[in-house]
Amino acid sequence: MVKDKSLANALKSWRMERQFSVQAAADYAQMKRQTFARFENRSGGEPSSENMLRMAKILDVDPEEILRLAKFDKQCRAKQKDQQA
Repeated sequence: MVKDKSLANALKSWRMERQFSVQAAADYAQMKRQTFARFENRSGGEPSSENMLRMAKILDVDPEEILRLAKFDKQCRAKQKDQQA
């Protein structure tokens, strides 16, 4: 389990632990580099189920952990939006 609850930070940490560049991780996950980078930069919204499974497989992490972190990030974005309103 990742200490930082952010999916973006966790993805970057897992990717770097495996010494993958963003391009390599995206290639292994069969997605565009920009798509993978957006998830790492918190600008991609919540990954689709298919992308979560692909990232989990290439990063060797439990898909449930990615789902948990994605839900947490979604809740944080909603709170920020409410506070700005």
